[in-house]
Amino acid sequence: MIWLWSALSLLMVVIIVRSVGVLSVGGVFAATCVLSQATILAVSSFDLAYLTDSSWISFRPVASLDAREAACELYFLVVAATCLAVTVPKLPSSTRMVTQLKTSFGDKQTNLFRTIIWISFAVNLVHFVLIDRDKLWSAAGYQVMKNPEQMGFSAALLPLFLLPRFTGFVAITGLVVFLRKKDLIASAASIVAFAYSFLLSLAQNSRLASLYILAALAANALIGRRLVTIVNAALLCFSMVTAIAVLKGRHDPTQGVGQAVSQLFSFDVEGADFLGLFLNLNASGLITADSIVTNANYPDRYKELSFSPFPSVVDGFSDIREQEERRVNYFTPINAFGEVYLFGSEYIAIFLASIYVWVRSSAVASRKLGPRFSAVITLLGILSAVTLQQYSLRTGYRFILVSIAVCLVAIWISKRPSRRITPPMLASSNQASSMMRRERIKLSRGHED
Repeated sequence: MIWLWSALSLLMVVIIVRSVGVLSVGGVFAATCVLSQATILAVSSFDLAYLTDSSWISFRPVASLDAREAACELYFLVVAATCLAVTVPKLPSSTRMVTQLKTSFGDKQTNLFRTIIWISFAVNLVHFVLIDRDKLWSAAGYQVMKNPEQMGFSAALLPLFLLPRFTGFVAITGLVVFLRKKDLIASAASIVAFAYSFLLSLAQNSRLASLYILAALAANALIGRRLVTIVNAALLCFSMVTAIAVLKGRHDPTQGVGQAVSQLFSFDVEGADFLGLFLNLNASGLITADSIVTNANYPDRYKELSFSPFPSVVDGFSDIREQEERRVNYFTPINAFGEVYLFGSEYIAIFLASIYVWVRSSAVASRKLGPRFSAVITLLGILSAVTLQQYSLRTGYRFILVSIAVCLVAIWISKRPSRRITPPMLASSNQASSMMRRERIKLSRGHED
């Protein structure tokens, strides 16, 4: 049955890609689900005794065949919901030549964004001053880099400790804006803030490090208005190298920039490292299957608040998380798919409906607002997909809700006549048509005379 669910999911991915493209929320999300199924299929094809004896998997349970089949079936349902979202009902035709987002910021927007960039720069600078810089290079102990107290921060400074991991995405966006504006000082501040966020993610063995390089690739494509360039090819290779360093480093109890660099020189391409890299890259399939084996029970309040759109300070989720959250083992939390499966059929239905609305609204908004908006919402979709595969439902579901809200607001704005923007290419075409029409009228009047 694993082969059947995987084959059907792959067929639907082809339909999704033909409908909205692979670089879309639906395409990216469906692809991650199929990769998870491929991981389960790969594990099922190997000798389980070999996998259990391997050092990189010895700390985790090996799910039974029934659990792996159940995980593949759940991924199939998710891909099916994604396929329905891009096919039923039929998507509107692309109107990106009719309605476009503004290609440049006005003075007010630029000044506001410049303020945000300098705040990000200041946050990263204060973080660098306060952090234990010796541990930033090399820190012994699992998850030391993510523990604020061990890295020199008090509990009161927790937001300051967490923010630099994400300010890099703001910084790389600022770099695109300010290079177009030829603001070299703000551009330099953006580069410094981006570089620090990247190094911090690399030191923590976070997959965000590789995503940062891909974000830089997208930024370079927007600046140069070309995707296929030597620089972008180099950035893509560097992203792959970063992914290898991070994923292999996640098997190591030490952290830090120096540790991540040393992992590259100790990588064994012909040995178990390559298999471990593949399974770590798409480990969510195994995590989901292992989660099913746990047969964990959750209270109703935990289930309901996992879908809550409100922050913990409002709904109190953080008060019950430590006691009620379940884990596959000490290192690995049960991911969103595993939690949804264990919650029960009614919550699976809610999750599938949310996926439908998320993918559908993203596809409609992308078609109405064009490639620039599509690139932004797809980047958010990649973050959502990765988070859902690796972390609890509460964490990943927030990104889905944010994406839906952004898309619905964008669709609403695009329908307002006062907000519609005629792009230069279409405006020139309309002017040319009007001139030709006037010439024909003049000629016809001349013939009449």
